[in-house]
Amino acid sequence: MTFTVFSRRAAVAAVAVMAASSFTVIESAPAGAVSGYGAIAYSSNGASGWAIDYPSRAEAQQAAINSCGYTDCTALTTFTGCGAVARSNSASAAQGGQGTTLARAEARALRLLGTADGYIDAWACN
Repeated sequence: MTFTVFSRRAAVAAVAVMAASSFTVIESAPAGAVSGYGAIAYSSNGASGWAIDYPSRAEAQQAAINSCGYTDCTALTTFTGCGAVARSNSASAAQGGQGTTLARAEARALRLLGTADGYIDAWACN
C-alpha cells in the first residue's frame, strides 16, 4: 500500500515538472512602450498609401509616401496604434487622425475634418 502511494506521488510530481518545463515565457513590452510606427500618406487625387510596424516615425512616413505613389503624397497621420484618413464627399479636403483603437482614429479624423459630409477613406493599425 505504501508503494502505491509513493508511486502516485512520484507520478504526480513528474507530471508537474514536465508541465512546468513545457511552458514558454513570453515577455511583453512594458506598458506604454511603442511596438512600431505606422503612417498613412495621401495625394490630392485621392490615392493613399500606408505603412505599419516601422522602427521610427520618419521611416513609417517615408514608406507610406512611397506606397502612395504620387509626387504630391504627404503623410497625413503617423501613429503607434491606429490611423485613419477622413475625406469630404466633395473630395476637396482630407484629414488624418490617430488613436489607440481604430474607432478612436476614425472619430478623430472625422472631427478634425470638420465637415458634415466626411467619410473614412483609408485606415491602418499596427
